[in-house]
Amino acid sequence: GNLCRFIMTGTLDEEEYIEIQSSLRNVQSLLFHIEAGGYLLQTEIEHSDYQRAYDRAVRLLPMILRNSINSEYQVRGFALFCMLICNKLRGRRRGLERISARGRTLRMKFLFYCVIHGISCFSYPAYWGVFFRNIAWYCALQGKKRRAAFFFRKAIRAHHRYAMRFEEACSLRDYGEFLEEFALIPGDAYDRYVEAYELFKWCGARLYIDRMEMKISAGTHDRSMDLTAIAEVPVYTEQEDAPEGINRMRFETLVDVSKTITEIDEPAILLRQILSAMITVTGAQYGCLFINKLTYGDLEPIAMSFEGKEVAVADVPVFADLIRKVNEIHTLQCSGEPILEEDVETDSVSIRSDLCVPLNWREKYLGYVYLVNDRVLGLFGEGAQKGAMVLAAHAGILLENAYLMRKQKEFNEELQQQVASQTEDIVHKNQQLEEANLKLIESERMKGILSGTLVHDIKNYAAGITGNLIYLNRRIEDDPKAQRVIDVVCETCSDITSLASNLLDIAKMDDGKMVIREELLDYGFFREVAGKFGRSTLFEEKEIHPCIIPPEEDFVIAADIYLMERLLQNLYSNAAKYAPRGSRVELRFDGAGEEQVICFFNSGTPIPDSEKEILFEKYARLQSRHSHYSKGLGLFFCRLVMNAHRGRIWLDTDSAGNYFKLAFPRKNSIRTYSIAS
Repeated sequence: GNLCRFIMTGTLDEEEYIEIQSSLRNVQSLLFHIEAGGYLLQTEIEHSDYQRAYDRAVRLLPMILRNSINSEYQVRGFALFCMLICNKLRGRRRGLERISARGRTLRMKFLFYCVIHGISCFSYPAYWGVFFRNIAWYCALQGKKRRAAFFFRKAIRAHHRYAMRFEEACSLRDYGEFLEEFALIPGDAYDRYVEAYELFKWCGARLYIDRMEMKISAGTHDRSMDLTAIAEVPVYTEQEDAPEGINRMRFETLVDVSKTITEIDEPAILLRQILSAMITVTGAQYGCLFINKLTYGDLEPIAMSFEGKEVAVADVPVFADLIRKVNEIHTLQCSGEPILEEDVETDSVSIRSDLCVPLNWREKYLGYVYLVNDRVLGLFGEGAQKGAMVLAAHAGILLENAYLMRKQKEFNEELQQQVASQTEDIVHKNQQLEEANLKLIESERMKGILSGTLVHDIKNYAAGITGNLIYLNRRIEDDPKAQRVIDVVCETCSDITSLASNLLDIAKMDDGKMVIREELLDYGFFREVAGKFGRSTLFEEKEIHPCIIPPEEDFVIAADIYLMERLLQNLYSNAAKYAPRGSRVELRFDGAGEEQVICFFNSGTPIPDSEKEILFEKYARLQSRHSHYSKGLGLFFCRLVMNAHRGRIWLDTDSAGNYFKLAFPRKNSIRTYSIAS
């Protein structure tokens, strides 16, 4: 009683204090010694005797830990010690030395006992508010102001939830000191002081009332306020602001529990949380949860006590007739209504209150929760039943969702196994494909070697035929017909050699092995080449006289001399084969634009627009019955040559005939490069 008077009234007589201290030394009960020591510790803190409080806490808390005392006194001791360290760190921040201990030591002890305090709050949730308040001060002293404000507000809400008005006032006071000390929002600090003053006045804590009056008076230089006019805080009522039939404490517990179980998706863990939540909301002594075997046959029943410990299902007193009645009703119709029995006496059990709550989801009966207390009669009132019904409805949805989630996980695992199997098969097929690709590369290499060998052999044979024909021509100079035949055969051999060269050069271009050696080629080069290929027996037979039209200005391009000679050879060869009798064949030059253009014209039948692009494709054949251009590689080779020179080739037509145009980009220098580059 003296300790309570010290705390609430602020009167501390030193002789009485010493007498209490000496009396505690003679107490044999360790639990009583710890309880009284906790009150003394709180008294010393509130009267700013910080050094004595620190020394007491250093002796008291290890004693609690060493003897594994799990009680409310333990939680309070940890909370007071953490509060003491925060006061010490605040004093050092303001240049006041309150406790003779190193700052690092204080912080390490704070973190250690704060962790133990937080763990203990799971057994004694009423101390969550003090825990959050200590965390808030620690964050503030670390410079994390926004986080500190968050924890102060969380502490105030926690105290209010459990109707702890005195602690709520302390948290409001500390929140105001935080806002004032860190110069955040002075007006808000003043408002928190006023709220704390009202609550302290309602509690009758004289010491705290006097202190808050001093703080408020210091902040009223710009406000007009009469402290005696502050209204009394109304007494808290259970029904205030709560749904009908559920008191506020149970309602807030129900909300917290609902938030917790919503985050769980494992069926086994969810069942335990649902049962624990039912026991907490209703205040039952024991609870059992049974799952319908037809719905979830692999989930075993569980039983728990009010302390949250799992017990054997056989140890729970059960009224079997009530469970049988629930199963009969809810197997036929899922109504969701709980069934209550009280003061049951049978041969095996004696039960004061038992309640059976079904778990349903839509038209499916999932199971039931059986809640029992064999000591208290009338425990499960209207509020408890409605709270259990709310949780049951929530739990039914979550159970079905958790079960579906588990099925989805199983399906995903099966799918992953299938993916792994298919991946292994794909890897095996990729290896086979790589092996086939290597064989194909080797085959292409051998094909290239064979093609080169055949082309060279064809050239050699054609050269041999041409040489023998020239020798024969000299022996029969007097026979014009024989000489005519020899000329035709020689030109045919030249075409065969050109075709073989086209095949070889196309293969080189496809493999990127063709090397382009650019040289400056002027009008003289083209005049010489045109004169060489313009003298043809076919031109003479068709009475065609190819001509070359000189450019109006200087015309010079950078190109490979060998490829350009071959390109013109193909154009003249096509004209000789397919141009009609008496037509015109001209070679023109235009160097005035951004590109230097060579135009090869023949006055044959115009090629249709739909077939202009096909003409330059590999082995292309024109479908028009008016065209004599046949399947071959000549124009395809011409396109490859122009692409290799970064130029372009296309066909224009008009009523006069066909214009094969070669456009070269202007270059200021020459170079040597491969097509692959």
